[in-house]
Amino acid sequence: MRALDAGDRFVVTRNGVAVAELLPVQRRRFVPTGMLLKTTVALARVRADRFFADLERHLDQRLSHG
Repeated sequence: MRALDAGDRFVVTRNGVAVAELLPVQRRRFVPTGMLLKTTVALARVRADRFFADLERHLDQRLSHG
């Protein structure tokens, strides 16, 4: 348990075959609303129409190549 607290991960095996992974729970970190708002103001504006057009173009390329 101390190793997990320190961030170590463990693979559980059965007959030499990995069957599970034991890892520390990721703790949630509180972010004050003011900090969140300051961060979002600095982000680039996203135009939904261009975003979805780019996404569709990317997916079309992946589907046509295999």
